[in-house]
Amino acid sequence: MNIDESNNLLRRIYFRILDTDGNLVDTAATTPPAGTIQISQNGAAFVDGAGTFASIGGGAYYYEASLLETHVPGFLAVKFVRTGFQTDINWDVVGQIFLLGTIDTTLLRVPLTIFDTSSPPALATGAPTGTPSDLQISVNGSAYVNAAGTLVEVGSGLYYYQGIAADASTLGTFVLKYTHATFSEMLTTQQISTLSFSSGSLISLTPADGSLLNQDPEIARFTPIVARLQCSTGEVPYVFVTIGSLRWTIYDGTQQLISPFFGDHTIVTDLGSGVFDISVLPNGGWWRSGIDIRFVSGVELN
Repeated sequence: MNIDESNNLLRRIYFRILDTDGNLVDTAATTPPAGTIQISQNGAAFVDGAGTFASIGGGAYYYEASLLETHVPGFLAVKFVRTGFQTDINWDVVGQIFLLGTIDTTLLRVPLTIFDTSSPPALATGAPTGTPSDLQISVNGSAYVNAAGTLVEVGSGLYYYQGIAADASTLGTFVLKYTHATFSEMLTTQQISTLSFSSGSLISLTPADGSLLNQDPEIARFTPIVARLQCSTGEVPYVFVTIGSLRWTIYDGTQQLISPFFGDHTIVTDLGSGVFDISVLPNGGWWRSGIDIRFVSGVELN
């Protein structure tokens, strides 16, 4: 799903629910008690989910994440745990991860679940990686080698592989394998690709919309708004702002020009492939709330 996905239908993560005997549960898992649904944003500790949970029949359900829960790039994991049912964990990617050449390690995380060797297998905690061969990768079908990254435990059987920059240095697919004597062997795959936007897209925005309104005004005043913008082919970024009745063009990409009123603290960095990091802060800081900033991928027409 996209970061800050506005379409609620695209914020849904699907999974199936089984009872303790392994039978599909048609609709009995709906209206779960508080604490039944928890989420982890890119490997953070599980917290109660703020979204909604519904059955679509035949043992299939979905969790519809809240808008705020799609703000953190990486992966969004959902855990269902309730008496009388088997615990289930599923996830979806938020934004784009493992892009070729990525050096931001927070975007180099592969979620996986690990099970014990009981019958039937159950989600397991405490999976060790003391032996290097416990965690191995194969790139584009090559022979397995010990992984250079690490296995990080989130909880309840959810883990993630914390990759390193070298893991995103070759286009294609790597297979991640976890093997240990007292746990079931686990395999998962991760695609390494280039940017695949068909149109301009706001990859990330920090801080989240409205998140500073309840903070110390002196901190909020001097906190820049930082966006990562993917421009369409042949287009350049523009940034516009409306504050009350006043309107400015903060940045004009065709001229690579920053408005003088924002020039001291606003920075535009071209990362290549049409990706720009844009940090916006007016000279002297923000002076009121109700600020509307627009990041635009566009082209100037004659």
